Amino acid sequence: MRALVRPPSDAYARCLRTDAARVIDVASAREQHAAYCEILRRACAVEVVALAPEPDLPDACFVEDTAVVVGRRVVITRPGAPSRRPETASVERAMPAMYDVRRIERGFIDGGDVLVSGGVAYVGLSSRTDEEGVRQLGRSLEVEVRPVKVRGLHLKSDVTPIGERRLVMRRGAFDAFAGHDIIETDEPLGANVLWVRDRAIVSAAAPKTAELLREAGLEVHVVDVSEFHAGDAGLTCLSVLL
Repeated sequence: MRALVRPPSDAYARCLRTDAARVIDVASAREQHAAYCEILRRACAVEVVALAPEPDLPDACFVEDTAVVVGRRVVITRPGAPSRRPETASVERAMPAMYDVRRIERGFIDGGDVLVSGGVAYVGLSSRTDEEGVRQLGRSLEVEVRPVKVRGLHLKSDVTPIGERRLVMRRGAFDAFAGHDIIETDEPLGANVLWVRDRAIVSAAAPKTAELLREAGLEVHVVDVSEFHAGDAGLTCLSVLL
């Protein structure tokens, strides 16, 4: 398994975020990103492939939003924020030759709005993903697509997979996942968990969620990503798993 990542550039201090007055420490963000990559390497036995930082693209470290991967098919997205659309070109160039790469040409979609579980792609209708983007994704992936209305930034801000048909979700966030085993958390930053090789990577900002997952029998690793939370992001935002 590979994880495609991109370290934050100095421009990250100007990233899109709900609290524009919140100061981002880019040096700390780089240290946190390196620690995140080290957990992927050491704890999850993942090959980490780092793209070059983008000095003119503040949000480019959030690579998840640029690509959706299902099996050997990759769909290059069309991000909802116009300033983010140039991020996709370098991600597409980095895709290994064995992947079938498609592109979203109409509508808008962010990868953070796409959760694949049980052979279904659940896609958040959010401020960054519209109905046309959802339709285009369905045609590109050739799997069943189920839209989910999102109140927050992205679908995976509030729910993420932690195994086959198993999810961690912010309590009461959605009722769209019938047939799934759901672990609910009350921590605002606890529902975005990165599941890699049967291991759960959890934000240090969600200690109760980490304990819930340990009690459920999961191997849990904790990492501080506070500087990325400042940019409205979570753990899944920082990588594309191949």
